[in-house]
Amino acid sequence: EIWITGVLGDAALALSLLEKGSIPAKRGKTEAYLESRLLDPTPRSAAGCALADSALVNAMIDVSDGLLADFGHICKMSGVGGVLYLEKLPISTAFRSVASRFPAFPHHLVLSGGEDYELVFTASRENHEKITDLMKNCGIEVTPVGIVTNSSEVIVLHPNGIRYNSQYSGFTHFT
Repeated sequence: EIWITGVLGDAALALSLLEKGSIPAKRGKTEAYLESRLLDPTPRSAAGCALADSALVNAMIDVSDGLLADFGHICKMSGVGGVLYLEKLPISTAFRSVASRFPAFPHHLVLSGGEDYELVFTASRENHEKITDLMKNCGIEVTPVGIVTNSSEVIVLHPNGIRYNSQYSGFTHFT
């Protein structure tokens, strides 16, 4: 299984709004929350250490360059691929609220936006309950969002099974 801690996309959405001048000087709770996720992220250090110490995970990386890019690093180094399910991606209420103002849901910000500093990790299905319990003890929400495959590619699927094609894959270093 492929797992994510916390929620994704808040920092990228805040950056997008700030770049467009769409966050008012007098911020409401929603905008203030999104902006705090960009400017003052909470790295999942304790959760990462707990997961590593538990020996329940196969691979793990922080989501600083975007889920597609960072999970792609895991896949490349491990010689695997994966399937991510759009409907399972953890998205905050604030993100959903602001996204409802857009003409189309900004999935690209969830998949390719970075700076959330959540963790993406893989683990055997047999460890599902143990991982859920461990993260609950850490006070961290965790969500299974997909499966590891023998393919060499990462694909994202809509709930209807149609492939989601993203123009963005996340931040790329040294290109």
